[in-house]
Amino acid sequence: MGQVGPGAGVRAAGKNGRPRSARLDAARALARAGLARAATPRDGGVLAAVDTEVGHRARALLQPAPRPHRVLTTVLIALIMAAALAAVGTERGTERRFEHARAVYVHRP
Repeated sequence: MGQVGPGAGVRAAGKNGRPRSARLDAARALARAGLARAATPRDGGVLAAVDTEVGHRARALLQPAPRPHRVLTTVLIALIMAAALAAVGTERGTERRFEHARAVYVHRP
């Protein structure tokens, strides 16, 4: 599993001695692939996603990584837990009703 935190994605130093990040390497590779693709003739069998908005993708990779949405994650976990507890409560109530119905049916004359 990879690193998590401020130093995540930082790898060994590059040629100039500065640390290189995986995001920077990915942006460079994406830009090179876009330039190479632009230089080759296009045929109808190529996926359109390969040719679309390469510059926007590379710029997005060069920007800082988005911060995690801790509040949204906490709210989502709370909603999932509330739904699970409600499901368990409903199941127990239904089970009690069936047990009561069975007991009443068995004891009928």
